[in-house]
Amino acid sequence: MKKYLLIAASLLLCLPLAAAVQKVSLNSDGRVAAWQLRAQDEVTDVKAMLGAGYDASGWVAAVVPGAAFTSFVEAGIESDPNFGDNAYKVDRCKYDRNFWYRAEFATKDLPAGARRWICFEGVNRGAEVYFNGARLGSLDGFMDRGMFEVTHLLRQDAAPNVLAVLVRVPTNPIANHASPTYISSAGWDWMPYVPGLLGGITDDVYFTTSGDVSLVDPWVRTRVPSREQGVVSLTTELKNHSQQEKTGVVRGVIRPGDITFEKRFKIGAGQQRTVGVDPREFPQLTVDDPALWWPNGYGDQNLYTCELTCEVDGEVSDCRTVTFGIREYSYDFVKGVFQLSVNGERIYCKGGNWGMSEYMLRCRGGSLYTGIAADMEKRLRQHASGGAACAKYTRSHPVEALEGLWRAPDLASAARMEYAVKRLPREKKLLLLREPERLGALLPTLAAEEYTHQPGVSLEMCLEGQYDER
Repeated sequence: MKKYLLIAASLLLCLPLAAAVQKVSLNSDGRVAAWQLRAQDEVTDVKAMLGAGYDASGWVAAVVPGAAFTSFVEAGIESDPNFGDNAYKVDRCKYDRNFWYRAEFATKDLPAGARRWICFEGVNRGAEVYFNGARLGSLDGFMDRGMFEVTHLLRQDAAPNVLAVLVRVPTNPIANHASPTYISSAGWDWMPYVPGLLGGITDDVYFTTSGDVSLVDPWVRTRVPSREQGVVSLTTELKNHSQQEKTGVVRGVIRPGDITFEKRFKIGAGQQRTVGVDPREFPQLTVDDPALWWPNGYGDQNLYTCELTCEVDGEVSDCRTVTFGIREYSYDFVKGVFQLSVNGERIYCKGGNWGMSEYMLRCRGGSLYTGIAADMEKRLRQHASGGAACAKYTRSHPVEALEGLWRAPDLASAARMEYAVKRLPREKKLLLLREPERLGALLPTLAAEEYTHQPGVSLEMCLEGQYDER
């Protein structure tokens, strides 16, 4: 039975549908906020730092959105990590720690509105957010969005507002734990370690306004029963920030096609509720002859927009624009092989991370080292060099021979084999090298996986560029 994945699209706040709802960027490339940062353990007077008038002359100009390390590169304090071996020369300890971000801006530069908010689209890995000395709340997770009301905290005098964010560096050394990019930032064979593990304010920061009721995370889902028909449904959370019950209407228009809908709502004081629309209630959401979204190489990436407004007492309280494609993913297993389809058409997935090599090296003293690599020749040259790019173990125990080599179908499979082999006692590792066909018997947890032993490959072949990984 095929399983169908729900399709969500990016959210953009909001096109100027109404003067009552406005958005101002607080990114470092905007006209409002100039960000600075400094390591947490170098900030001695936190209370003073959270308020206006603080001397931040010793701080570094921060790039927002971006990683903390990026700011030091842009400031010329660190060399370009993409040039030569600069990435291996950085002092990790300088960046593998928490950082304070700080920005000042005037109230006069912000739009008026009944309710006024500071919003974050993502921080890596977590953060504590302060505004004019008051703690607004926390963020936890690479994609955890935050919306904090600052209506009553905004300065009414000439002094600037102070937004301060304490960003916690990702620390847990578990693949994909700290962020979706953890493996890449932590270093993996051919990839250097990224100082600070991409910790920082990594997505947009902005100021926006609303009325008493706001739209929260509108979500468009689509189905494609056939090439001639697309089905659109939408859900959004409504949040009433006031102490009175509110009634109103959510209106939407989808373009192209000028498909319109509206739905009335009633929401209690301080409550949040879900409002949804689908073709059962609004037949016009079944789109004939849709311009479908296709993956690259299979067709055009056609997009639609849905402009949403939330009206309370005849006035716009909030608005959002959702950009989406009419498409449907499905997957199934055919004879144990994972198959992916889009709009009913089988898709061939392409990418650089198509497979990994599992290898076992004999090092000086007769010890055995197990590792994985996507580019065996490059990785073994790194091991043999004894330089900064090789493993810590092979730097102190020089490589003498390549004793065993297997191909794994993907990174996850290679990592599972690496972990399992490293836990084997030495005598069983030697047995595996002598009798590679006994892999499943020696490591039962890997018996169902597809590993291909590659005999006859030597260290010398890889160092001389004679190994063909295909």
